[in-house]
Amino acid sequence: MLKVYLALVLTGTPFVASAGSNHSQAISCRSEIEKLNRSTAEGQQRLTEKNHVIKVCADQFENSQTYLPLIATCRKYEGQPLVLQQLVADCVLSVYGFANAVYDLDDYSAN
Repeated sequence: MLKVYLALVLTGTPFVASAGSNHSQAISCRSEIEKLNRSTAEGQQRLTEKNHVIKVCADQFENSQTYLPLIATCRKYEGQPLVLQQLVADCVLSVYGFANAVYDLDDYSAN
């Protein structure tokens, strides 16, 4: 997560949730990330699982402009060998993990 925070600082991305954020969306994304973390898949199967989770999270955070610069930075390396694709997927998943943490913080500060 430290890399994500550093990337946010370097890109000037604000540490705020987008207006109209929906906590239930973050819960589904989070549950998919947690399920992925428990998976023992390797290689291409692992990458397929990661891409599924990225799709779920992308669908749910599609209205948030906050994380797009970070994801674009991660995606610069797509199309490379499988090992690098795994790292790109990990990078994107880290951004969505950060998004989940922001929603948690937003909910915590609202209470």
